[in-house]
Amino acid sequence: MGADDIPMKIIPVKVLLAEAVAPDGAVHGQSVTASRTWPEEALAMTEESLMALVQQRYPGAVEYRSLGWKDAEIAVPEDGA
Repeated sequence: MGADDIPMKIIPVKVLLAEAVAPDGAVHGQSVTASRTWPEEALAMTEESLMALVQQRYPGAVEYRSLGWKDAEIAVPEDGA
C-alpha cells in the first residue's frame, strides 16, 4: 500500500503564525495549532506565549507581529499512525 492509499481524516483546527522581521528584511516565523473548541482565554494565553517565544528566538528583530488565529484543516491518518 502506497502513501496515497492511507485513509485520512480531516480535522478542523485553528492556526496562529507569529513573525519576526530581521534588520535585513528577512521574515522568520513560528506557528502553533490549536483545537477550534479552545476558549478565547486559552487562545489569548497561547498567542502571548508564542509571541514571547518568537522574541526570545529572534532577539535582533526590528519588528514582531502576530498574524492572528485562522481557521484551517489538517489531514491525519485515520488509524492515528
